[in-house]
Amino acid sequence: MKRAAWSLVGVALALALGSVTTHAQAKRTGMNLPCHNCHEARDKPELAVTLSATRVEPGETVTIDIVAKHPRAKVGGVLVDSHELGAFELVDAVGTHLFENSPTQATHAIPQPYVDGQVKFSFRWVAPTAPGPVELEVWSNAGNDNMKPEDDSPAEVLTGIGVGCDAIWYYQDADKDGTGAERGKVLSCTPVADRITQGGDCDDDKPEVKPGAVETCNSVDDDCDGKIDNGFTPMLLVTDADGDGFGASSGMSMIGCPPLPGYATTFDDCNDLDPNVHPGAVEVANGRDDNCNNKVDDLSDAPTAGTAGSGAGGSSAGGSGGGNGGNTPPAPSPQSDAGCSFSLSVQRPLPYGLAVGVLLGLARVSTKRRRSAGARA
Repeated sequence: MKRAAWSLVGVALALALGSVTTHAQAKRTGMNLPCHNCHEARDKPELAVTLSATRVEPGETVTIDIVAKHPRAKVGGVLVDSHELGAFELVDAVGTHLFENSPTQATHAIPQPYVDGQVKFSFRWVAPTAPGPVELEVWSNAGNDNMKPEDDSPAEVLTGIGVGCDAIWYYQDADKDGTGAERGKVLSCTPVADRITQGGDCDDDKPEVKPGAVETCNSVDDDCDGKIDNGFTPMLLVTDADGDGFGASSGMSMIGCPPLPGYATTFDDCNDLDPNVHPGAVEVANGRDDNCNNKVDDLSDAPTAGTAGSGAGGSSAGGSGGGNGGNTPPAPSPQSDAGCSFSLSVQRPLPYGLAVGVLLGLARVSTKRRRSAGARA
């Protein structure tokens, strides 16, 4: 079907519907294609269909009221198809007409304006003379009146009437969870083999997904209520391998709902394999960045291990304080070697060059004394 045939955005285009010569196309699921052919956006209207009766006798009349709701739509259209059964009558001969002059398809003659977020269409349908189930396929489009049908949105509803019998919907249950898929359902007045009468399954490939299931935070509509992760607040999470509540600065991320084991909401742990390393941890002198501030052993705000002048238990940079409070260097320790004495008091680390010189000097003294002792012998 040509795009112009289903534009909702101009009176002239809508009136052109009468010149189209093909019926609504059918797809494998049984739903037809005309609205989706031209109106391709995904912001669907909420569509409700009310029947004055769901069972009638042959030749009786049913009133069909169609209400489409959309918070932003400006105009709306409709198509009702009884699949070559019965005949439609027009309630509003100005705003609606028979599609292609077919008595089993009715549509809008001109786009109808949305009022207070909704638009309504009404038709009458006369049941056929032969008894049996009749499926009514209803479409409605939500348009923004910008002369571009491709960003308008269609929604569809499949309803049915039993003519001279009690018709029941039968559903396929591929995942055997006790609820069947809405798509592909059939209306029948007699039982259908390998089908069930309980529908509403929004994913018939997953038995854990069905009406009444417990909703979890997994980006899936688990209970088939049309809402994903309802009751949760999905957000960006990152791996937290060490379980300290801080996510790795370069970890793998995912959309999820906290609290989720193994994940955190931050990306600032500089060592996700050590639970003692994370933002806010106490920095200690250990050669690493404990608090993830990009500074190693940054002790400017960290407590010291002891306090100078604390007596026997205190300590200072120069060594053990002992009884002098740690303020006086320890007395030199004399070392003798055959009448040659050398003493060294070390309070601070010697420069590398000076330390080497001292060691070489000690070696020379020791060699000289050994040679002197050998000569005397």
